[in-house]
Amino acid sequence: MANAPQGDYLKYERAAFAFARFCHCTAADTPAALIGTNAHTAWFNAARNSAKSRRQRVAIYVASGCFVTLAMWLALQPLPAIVALLPALPAGWLIGNTMRRGYRSEEPRLEALIGGATPEQRDRILNLEEFCNRAASGKFGVVERFPDGSTRELSADWLKCFAADGGKLLVLSTDPADWLLIRRRPVPRGEILIDIRGSVAATELSSKTLIDLDDAERFQVILQWLLGHASGTSSEAAAFRNVLNLIVAFRRPDFAEKRFETQKEALEKEGYSRSMLEKVHSGNYASFQRFLRTLPLNEIP
Repeated sequence: MANAPQGDYLKYERAAFAFARFCHCTAADTPAALIGTNAHTAWFNAARNSAKSRRQRVAIYVASGCFVTLAMWLALQPLPAIVALLPALPAGWLIGNTMRRGYRSEEPRLEALIGGATPEQRDRILNLEEFCNRAASGKFGVVERFPDGSTRELSADWLKCFAADGGKLLVLSTDPADWLLIRRRPVPRGEILIDIRGSVAATELSSKTLIDLDDAERFQVILQWLLGHASGTSSEAAAFRNVLNLIVAFRRPDFAEKRFETQKEALEKEGYSRSMLEKVHSGNYASFQRFLRTLPLNEIP
């Protein structure tokens, strides 16, 4: 078995610790603490229910096979053809309906989980979705460590299990037995180590976090990096630079001790709309966040 390079993987003892680091939190913050017990429980229950549904589907297929066998036997008897249709019709309906249900996602809807979460938990739930998508697309280094200490880097086909129904269990669970609930196969058999390669969740870098960043020197470094990646002539890049200018305005020394309402009144006079000021200050300016997600945030200084 080939060994994967150790490098930064050992910074993150396992996937849950890498997720905490992705959220700019310490490894002591468990997944349940980050996303809330409701979302944590919902994902585990969805995976268990999915496994239960698979067993039910197998039972239905067996029952349907019995109906089909009966229909074929009746068709061979000296009986009217309609008699053979009596068991064949429910068999066809059971098979078709069960197959349709089998293709439906079993994971809870993000909208439902976010609706009952605190603002911090909402961000972490979105972070988990982003984390799994990045792992599945190969943007993280992911290795499997076996009991004998050897490691193997997961191939693209194996990484797809992060995006499968129940794939979040790879991050949320410390028990590999839970991973068998994931619908896509194969799944890792050993401990998962993830190197996030300096990446940061999009929700952890927003207009709000930039406005509130205490380290002025780091803010300037990040600002110049963002401006360097938004130097294009497109309307999206221009709008992104406009928001960055507003963020700089919010950080003026003369605004330091003033309330948001006072800041808003002053900036409205400079031509900014009230709606834009409120959204940028809260970190919920959609066009800014969309453009931000297109940037290589794993390279941010």
